[in-house]
Amino acid sequence: TQLVIPNKMPDALTTTTDKSTTTYAPTTTTQLVIPNNMPDALNRFFLGPNKGPICVVGMLFFMTAWRLSLSPLTPLDAALFGGMALYWCIQEHVIHDKLLHSQFVWMGRDIHKAHHEKPYFNISIDPAWLMIAWLSAAHALFRFLLPLSLSLSATLGYASFGLLYEWAHYIVHTRVKPPNDFWKRVRDNHIKHHLVDDRYWLSFTLPVVDDVFGTNPSVHEVKREHALKHQTSRNGDLKGS
Repeated sequence: TQLVIPNKMPDALTTTTDKSTTTYAPTTTTQLVIPNNMPDALNRFFLGPNKGPICVVGMLFFMTAWRLSLSPLTPLDAALFGGMALYWCIQEHVIHDKLLHSQFVWMGRDIHKAHHEKPYFNISIDPAWLMIAWLSAAHALFRFLLPLSLSLSATLGYASFGLLYEWAHYIVHTRVKPPNDFWKRVRDNHIKHHLVDDRYWLSFTLPVVDDVFGTNPSVHEVKREHALKHQTSRNGDLKGS
């Protein structure tokens, strides 16, 4: 099924005079600029008011230098880096499904619900304090379990894919055209998650994780399920009247 990206914008949509960025102009809040090209997107992500990504980049450089100063790299370092990177991809799906779309009420679910209620095209970057606290806690756990050198390698894998997640979630909410088929799938999956059914398409950095968890149905299947539920509900209402 061909995925059509709707212009889910309830308010005014304008373009700046240099045509470099698309501007979403809500009627009640400060004007928000949505990048529509890669240079602007990179600039907004790393050098914009959300300082989290650039802080994580600094952390990655610092930890890389620290790790290299301790001892030569080993295959175990590579295995830990890759293993933590893969773990992040699985973790983000589980957290997205079980916590951010949970059946119980908590602050994270409320924040995520508010994210879903915004227009699809928006700036979505986690705050710096959350990124730093999350990655610092992860490193503390790795350090508790592993020698210093290996804990740094594990943290580097985990934090690198944490930053990749932030980029993936940010870029798919902009108007930037995906540069290749991989990023097109990342974007299309997330559009379907927002606009078709938020029970599905829960992964970001590695879309194949949705295939593993069975959360990558065809849009046709899901729409047919919705139609059947609607018809069943309608029939029930008619019987009760």
